[in-house]
Parts: sequence; C-alpha cells; structure tokens
Amino acid sequence: MFHERMKIAPLITLFFLYISSIYSARTAYSCIHPQWCNNALVALKKCRPLNFTLKEMTPDHNIDPHHMELSPKQIKLILSMPNLILPHSHLAPWLKGIKEQRKQLNQTTFEFPSEQEKGRPFEHFWLHPSRLCEMQKMMEKTLCHSSGPISCDSKQQWASLKTLASKWQDHLFVLTHDALLPLLKELKLKTLVLNDHHEGELDPNALKSIYRSLQSKTAMVVINEIGNPIPDNLKIQLKNFPQITINPQGGHPARPQKVLLDFIKQWEGLKR
Repeated sequence: MFHERMKIAPLITLFFLYISSIYSARTAYSCIHPQWCNNALVALKKCRPLNFTLKEMTPDHNIDPHHMELSPKQIKLILSMPNLILPHSHLAPWLKGIKEQRKQLNQTTFEFPSEQEKGRPFEHFWLHPSRLCEMQKMMEKTLCHSSGPISCDSKQQWASLKTLASKWQDHLFVLTHDALLPLLKELKLKTLVLNDHHEGELDPNALKSIYRSLQSKTAMVVINEIGNPIPDNLKIQLKNFPQITINPQGGHPARPQKVLLDFIKQWEGLKR
C-alpha cells in the first residue's frame, strides 16, 4: 500500500503543477465601461476560454461617463493595469489623458472603436442590434486576432422591434436623453429628445414642443434614462402616458444584449 501511494504521489504533483501553470499563464485584461467589458468578455471566452482574466475598472456606474472625474488613486490603478480595453476618448473625454500616459508607460491599450472607426453611431452601440454586432466583430477580430468571417445574428431582435414599431407609429416618443434616438429613428418613429447633450439642462425648444404636444393631446410614450431626470412639474404632466425606464450604462457582467432586451420587454408590456 505504501509503495502504491509513493507511485501515485508524483502523478498528483504533476497534475497540480499542470493546473497551476495554466492559471499562472493566464493573460490579464482590464476594461472600462460595463458594455465594453461585456463585449470583451464574450470575445475572450471564444478564443481564450481558460487562460484570461478580465477586471472591470469603471470608477462609478452612477455617473455619466462624459463627466467622470477620477481620483489620483484611481488614475494610478488604471495606469498600472495591463491590456486595458476602453471606449474611444470622444465618448469619454477624460480617457484621452489616460491613453496618452499609458502610451508613455508602454502599456498595451485596446480602443474600440478605433481611430478609423470612431463616430457617433457607436456611442450607444449596445442599444442598436446591428451596431452591437459590429462592435462584437471589432473586438473579436482585435482581441482574438480573427481573420475569417465572424458570425453575429440580430434578426430576431429586429423582428421584435419592427413589430412593436408598427403598433406605435401614431405615438410621439419623448426621450429624456438620446441613447435610443438612433434606434427609434431607424424604426421611423416620431421622437422628441429633451436633452441631447450632457450638461443636465433641458433643450428650450424641446420643452416648447412638449408643451404644445400636451396641449394638442398628442399620444406619447415617455422613455426615462436613469441619470437624466426631468423637472418634477413636467414629470407630473407626463405621468399618465406609457413609461419605459432604462439604465443606459447597464452592468457587468451581463449579456451584451441585456439593456436592449430589457427595453424590448418593457415596450412589449406597455398598454396603449
């Protein structure tokens, strides 16, 4: 019995050395913004199912990323992280300085969309089925060095959205901010954005339009974005209209489609 155990012991040791070598060789990634993290996680699971770690570094989910201010401690931590995945700095201007400092420190940074692909269409890509697919393909191509075709199917989501849009063509969609504007425009719905910037003040022209719509008893749907509230007096006047509330940033870890699917589910549950 003793000799048999002595034979087994080296095998057990080799097994644990093998397992520890796998984990010690894992590539460490970090990311900023829940939706960039969620999509990076999907891409990395495809090409590195066992040998990677991903740490979210978003300082605060409750603050608009355009206005986020980091403490020196947070900056130091983000600068030290290897393989940082982040949005383009035009989506979060404070990232520009982070990117430049990381470059000086010779740290690897992955930026999505890239300088060549930047533009407003990707600002809230996770709230648009086709743009979500485009982002997933960008990340998989870059993080996994994929050269072949990458599949991503958004047909089911488009089918649900188009069915809903056909039933609500006679309504005005009032948005407290513009995250869903590209999607609703593509669905050919009437929209009114109360705040299309990030300064917290409502657009005076939009306010005039909303009060005219109230006077003319226009049928409306109100889409509330968490973090972009409307004045209490206006909220009272809009309270009897169908309401949808979304958290545009979402959370991590979660399916990349979660915020969009939650929006669709709420829309399906509305009563005309």
